[in-house]
Amino acid sequence: MKIKNKENVIVLSYYKEDKLDLSIKIEEKLKEYCEYKNYKVLEIIRKVYHNNIETILSGIISINPKDINKIIIYDINDIATSDKEIVMFESLFNIVNIELETINQGIIGNNLKSNCIIIDDNIFDENQQFIICEDTPF
Repeated sequence: MKIKNKENVIVLSYYKEDKLDLSIKIEEKLKEYCEYKNYKVLEIIRKVYHNNIETILSGIISINPKDINKIIIYDINDIATSDKEIVMFESLFNIVNIELETINQGIIGNNLKSNCIIIDDNIFDENQQFIICEDTPF
């Protein structure tokens, strides 16, 4: 029987210091997801969550794209706070030929799940948008 080649991935796991138990559960879901998809996890990068785009961007750019097929995160809202930032990250990953895949939304720029909606919370937080998807298996 021929074994299918595994895709090499890096997992980005964001921790919220005030919700450490939830953050640990999310990392476990990321591991389960990679196992379910038959991905070979080369590294798990743990970062403290914050919504500062410059810090997030510098952290992601520091990842060496050599031998990586995908970067896996739990939710696009972990790194992007608006549709403009999603497009920016999609463009950056396209340049280095790496897919950005989330458990909640799918592959960004490719097969973003059709049951996702963007909720605009400008009333509460200036320029905050959140992408919500239903029926996530993880």
